[in-house]
Amino acid sequence: GERVPGDWGGIAIVGNATTNLSQPAETEAPPPYAERYTGGTNDDDDSGILRYVRIEFAGRAGEAGHLQNALTMLAVGRGTTIEYVQVIAALNDSFKRFGGTVDGRYLVSYEVGDDHFDASQGYRGRNQFLVALRTRRIEPSPGGTQSAGNALAFELDGCEPDFPPCAPRRRPANVPVFANFSIVDTRPDFSQGWSGGAQFRDESGGVLVNGTIVNVRAGSFAKRAIAASAAANASTSGGKHWQKSESTCFPSGARVGSTVVWLAASIQGASAGRPARASAAARSRSSSV
Repeated sequence: GERVPGDWGGIAIVGNATTNLSQPAETEAPPPYAERYTGGTNDDDDSGILRYVRIEFAGRAGEAGHLQNALTMLAVGRGTTIEYVQVIAALNDSFKRFGGTVDGRYLVSYEVGDDHFDASQGYRGRNQFLVALRTRRIEPSPGGTQSAGNALAFELDGCEPDFPPCAPRRRPANVPVFANFSIVDTRPDFSQGWSGGAQFRDESGGVLVNGTIVNVRAGSFAKRAIAASAAANASTSGGKHWQKSESTCFPSGARVGSTVVWLAASIQGASAGRPARASAAARSRSSSV
């Protein structure tokens, strides 16, 4: 067909569950469609049902040139149903969660320009039965905005460093659960783009259980701090910047047979050229969901 990544925006759901924001923020939709949100007080909030849906060619630039995500969930509560949703050829993230507690099941991310599964601002939901595949670099239409291209399988941020309404160590902590997943990247080298596995950043926690991450270009697991992240991005390229900020990194192709857990550890001592130290080390333990 004639459609290409970035031809349209995406779907955004704004709920009334809790976040860790300290002041109001706006969705990344263009005016007059942008919505202000801060989160609410009801983690059981119900924003309806999204089931058997395919989202294609999302990522059109919105407010301040930010690419929109395919499915954005902002402060969405666990009373909401998100299942059997497929994202194809999006320029930005497939599934983006800003705070809230909404669960997700049977989610597919295919050929996207940025992260498959992204969570920040105090998200505490559970996600199960996930499939993600990348085989090539995603390009926008001529003259369109190119994706940032971080291309992580899981990006988990306690607090995004470029987002003023979010402050480090605010609660609730960002501690999502992802279970029963398969993440595959078949690209042969960095000429087709950069990719990574799971990144725990800025005091985010999280649980990954019963999954496989195959052939990502820059390591399967890493933990980063704000200062180290900024310094590394400014001084290195080619996907190697994790070497300057990681506290623990497993090689690409890792299989999560039990559970890998980072529980909102405080990251200290991060600076350019020196690995961050965590007050609680990453650990594995047998578990089931």
